[in-house]
Amino acid sequence: MPHLGSTVHLRALAAAALRPRPVPVPRRATPAERVVIVSASIGAGHDGAARELERRLTAAGVTVDRYDLLDLLPARLGRTVRDGYHRMLVRAPWIYQRVYSSTERAGGGGPLARALLRTAENRMLDALPADTGAVVSTYPGASRVLGSLRLGGRLDAPVFTYLTDFSVHPLWVAEGVDVHLAAHAVPAAQARALGARDVRVGGPVADPRFCPADAERRLAARARFGLPADTPLALLVAGSWGVGPVRQVALELRDCGAAVPVVVCGRNEALAEQLRADGIEHAYGWVDDMPGLMHGAVGIGGTPGDTGLCAGESRTPCSRPGRPRRP
Repeated sequence: MPHLGSTVHLRALAAAALRPRPVPVPRRATPAERVVIVSASIGAGHDGAARELERRLTAAGVTVDRYDLLDLLPARLGRTVRDGYHRMLVRAPWIYQRVYSSTERAGGGGPLARALLRTAENRMLDALPADTGAVVSTYPGASRVLGSLRLGGRLDAPVFTYLTDFSVHPLWVAEGVDVHLAAHAVPAAQARALGARDVRVGGPVADPRFCPADAERRLAARARFGLPADTPLALLVAGSWGVGPVRQVALELRDCGAAVPVVVCGRNEALAEQLRADGIEHAYGWVDDMPGLMHGAVGIGGTPGDTGLCAGESRTPCSRPGRPRRP
């Protein structure tokens, strides 16, 4: 099966998506050759998926344009949204948890969020080139803007949402989106349960360097990052913003002695410095070679003894099992 981002796959999906809709829209006679990808600079995960998808499509000969939804909000609202979101995660994560849970129960965002996204619709439409053959969203808000344009008959190009999360929040499933693409059958099933009509498993959109490595490469990676050659490691990744109970988990890992913590703090250099002051020797800020660091974190013998956690998880190998918390 062609991978997500291949010309064959894109054309097949575009053809399937151009089916009759409640509002009649023009049909395209030729397959899509220009694709627009819309992400959002909220952290780095959504942009990372967009960047890899752009790389694959470009390699397949497709013309690609990329936009940041936050740049399409009027009056610098995008920066306000991003900064406010960041401050909430750092200073009051309990508010984020409450908002996340309430929107999950409600099946989507509230009237304020919908009003904010409506302000981007005209700007989105103006930004799309006239020969746009398909639009791919890697961010829930962008999917809602694009889906609304499709439902209103203002956008005739098919819209795809690539689900970057393995736990699909209702915000991801937007009316008007033609196809929801998932990395795995689990999020695909969740999207269907939330009402998505056409869901397909397209595989992960990740840098090809994220692949298994042999013992020699893993040992070389450990040497490159200054990691001990034959000690179990626990890789703790705090995301691009370095938020969550990172320090607590790192200290628990260190104190229990089951594994040496290796902590990636993203752009939160202050957190990395604090961890090093705490005696966490292997604390990094932004890491350009995450595939190499992940190779190094795997046991040299290939055994599953080493582990990896993200900062939002509420447990370590030494603590009681618990339900993972979202960051």
